[in-house]
Amino acid sequence: MKQELWLKVEELFHAALERAPEVRPAFLDTACNGDSGLRRQIELLLVKEAQAASFLEFPAMGGPPPTASRETRSPPTASGRPRDAAC
Repeated sequence: MKQELWLKVEELFHAALERAPEVRPAFLDTACNGDSGLRRQIELLLVKEAQAASFLEFPAMGGPPPTASRETRSPPTASGRPRDAAC
């Protein structure tokens, strides 16, 4: 991508991020002035930004995040199981 085009994409991407998601399409209509390639690049960056922002919202193994710290958990039983674990 040429440097001039990249600077325009970067400028409009950051301007779009400053707007609420529901008004971004109207903003891009005006800002891109019918340049579908420019708009496509900005929309791709917006999608990637949203994916990156939600990347760590959920634990990798699924399920809720742990709520008790190591210091507040009961020590394990003689069998090695936590005291509050089901048998």
